[in-house]
Amino acid sequence: MSSIKKCEPGELRAEMARYGVTRREISEHLGLSYSYIKKIVAGIRDAEVRRGQIMQYLAEKPRIKKDMRGIS
Repeated sequence: MSSIKKCEPGELRAEMARYGVTRREISEHLGLSYSYIKKIVAGIRDAEVRRGQIMQYLAEKPRIKKDMRGIS
């Protein structure tokens, strides 16, 4: 996991949005409570290791295509 850069909660939220990943999806993937993930993403809990795990999860997912959002 050392290849994943450290990130602040704001950066984490931005990356989650870029990848179209929800806090619920992360909590299920990591086997952690939604409430705990919500606090990590909000910056209430200082969980550097968990933020790294979330970034690792995001790095393994393809980004959503921005040009396809909102098109019906």
